Amino acid sequence: MLAETLAPFRAGIARLGIALPITADPELVGTLISADGDILCLVDPRGALLPADANTLAARLADILRAKIYGDVAVSDARGAFRADAARLGFIFPIAADETVLGSLVSANDRILCFVDPHRERPDEETRALTRLFADAINGDAGVTERDLPF
Repeated sequence: MLAETLAPFRAGIARLGIALPITADPELVGTLISADGDILCLVDPRGALLPADANTLAARLADILRAKIYGDVAVSDARGAFRADAARLGFIFPIAADETVLGSLVSANDRILCFVDPHRERPDEETRALTRLFADAINGDAGVTERDLPF
C-alpha cells in the first residue's frame, strides 16, 4: 500500500529530472535545492517571516518530500509537523497552486507560502507539474483530503 502511494510522486520527480535528494539549503534562507544545486523552491518569497521560521518551513517541506520519495518511516512519523508550523505562522490549509502566478503555492487565506522554480529555469509546464506535486505532498502530509480542496 505504501509503495502504491509513493510511486506517482517519485515518478513525477523522476520525469522532471530532479536530482535527489531534495534538501533545505542551510545557507540560503527558506530554500529547497536538488542534489545538483538547482533551487527548486523558495519559502516565504516576500520575506514576511523571520528567517528562522522560513528555514523551519523549508526543512519541514524537505522532510515531507523525502517521505514521499523514499517512504522514510522516521520522517513520516513526524506527520503534520509542517502543518503545525505553517498554521502557527498564519497559513490556513489546504495549500493550492495559484493559477494566476506560475509556481506560486498559496494558502486558503491567500498567503503565499512559496514559489516553485523561483529563477524560472524550467519550462512553464514543468513548473506547473512541480508546483502540483509540492501541493499534493504538503496537503497529503497535513491530512487534507480531496473533499477539503476548494476546486
